[in-house]
Amino acid sequence: MIWKIAKKEFHNNLLTFRFTFGTLILILLVLSITLVSARNFVDLRQEYMLSSQENEKRLRENRVYCTIEYNVIKSPEVLSVLNLGVTNRLGNSVLLSLRQIPSPEKKYTQENPLLNIFTSLDLTLVYKIVISLLAMLFAFDVISGEKEKGTLKLLLSQGASRFKIILGKYFGNMLTLIVSFLISLFISFLVIIIHFPNLGHLDWIRIFFFTVLTLFYISVFFLLGLIISSFTKKSSHSLIFCLFIWIFFVIIIPDLSTYLATVFKSLPPEKTVEAQIKELYSQTRNKINEWQKVNRVPIYIRGASFNSDEGRYVFQGATKETVEHFKKLIAFEEPLFKERTDSIWQVKQDYYFLLRNQEKLATLLNRISPTGLFQEATEMIARTDITNYERFIQQAVLYRESVFNYLETKDAFRSLRFFTVMEEKDILPLEEYKKIDYRKPDGSYPTLEDYAPLNLTDFPRFRYQEERLPDVFPRVILLLMIFIFINLVLFFGSAWAFNLYDVR
Repeated sequence: MIWKIAKKEFHNNLLTFRFTFGTLILILLVLSITLVSARNFVDLRQEYMLSSQENEKRLRENRVYCTIEYNVIKSPEVLSVLNLGVTNRLGNSVLLSLRQIPSPEKKYTQENPLLNIFTSLDLTLVYKIVISLLAMLFAFDVISGEKEKGTLKLLLSQGASRFKIILGKYFGNMLTLIVSFLISLFISFLVIIIHFPNLGHLDWIRIFFFTVLTLFYISVFFLLGLIISSFTKKSSHSLIFCLFIWIFFVIIIPDLSTYLATVFKSLPPEKTVEAQIKELYSQTRNKINEWQKVNRVPIYIRGASFNSDEGRYVFQGATKETVEHFKKLIAFEEPLFKERTDSIWQVKQDYYFLLRNQEKLATLLNRISPTGLFQEATEMIARTDITNYERFIQQAVLYRESVFNYLETKDAFRSLRFFTVMEEKDILPLEEYKKIDYRKPDGSYPTLEDYAPLNLTDFPRFRYQEERLPDVFPRVILLLMIFIFINLVLFFGSAWAFNLYDVR
């Protein structure tokens, strides 16, 4: 009897306008978004390759150690087509320099970028909005509609138990929704396979988990509609209640959780952070200025470029007295710059900690909604969640330490090549320095590019270590178990409601 009811529901649904129209809309949305996302990934991948080449080019152009900068880049996630996540909003690169520790940067005008949910389109956004609504449209008249037609009494008169009826209707309607979902997903997979033919088996495992989670997500909204249909006498009333529940869970809860998080975990104005950092720069500058007042010497420099805030002093030639002065200056500045860098890092970390607490509260509140759970789970699967972004930042910080260790092995901070292209033999007293004509045969003066660059062939390169599937597996399974539990509660809730339903 269960399968007869399920088969009847399935066949009837296939002939309805809502199935045809809903499936067509779903296919068009998924196809267009997958094509755009695939193209976007190709562009990001190309940008990643160009940025990596630019990194190498900039390394080869360094004539002195103090100018070394390296753009720490994380390659784009191939499965970001499933969920763009926060990494799409926070970026995949940070600039590493001797005076700055990589840290998360805010790129959006919203007060907390971690809470900016609806910024771009991806498959998760389509499914959590469109297919959840489609599930509600299939569920709203499953019971109340049959009562209005008078077929519910006829079905019960044939000896079928209410539990078997509700089970058959659940399977029949879910099978219809699964067909609609799988058709759209199959089309998406075709686009993905064409653009990314080298997907690994771990990527397909993640796609499998995405598919399973989406099926349970669809089931949640269908069961919510089924419960409402089992409590109402008219399908028109059921439809209104279903739309209200859909709006509440899909739209109101995500926005409300964001708002409540900003209320209960308020943030100081970001300008206070900027002011703190500006004050740290000012304090360091004042100390250096005081030192230079006490240690004044005549400065004779050729081909110089200065950035005192960053401790970059680059010149092509200078007197012996000038070189000695800058050696002492750099020895004095280094501890100050390290202290300033650590202080700035702490200021940024303190502010980011407040941002993170706000985001955690929003995520916790958002778990009230199955849409929030679905968003969180798919971000984990696609490796575009905030945890993966923090993993990237942590690895960038560790990489900076490896760069410092490398420079220490080169004795870079104490060598002439830290701030000048001169060699020891070129360092002359003032009297001899004035006698030399440094012009080239054509009469022009040499530029920094005329000198040999540093040999940085053994400079450490950044390699991002991706999160392994076993690391993310327990978190995804936990959310999957929560979805299964919600489905069981809602199913038995609908069975209980239908058992009390008056079919007259």
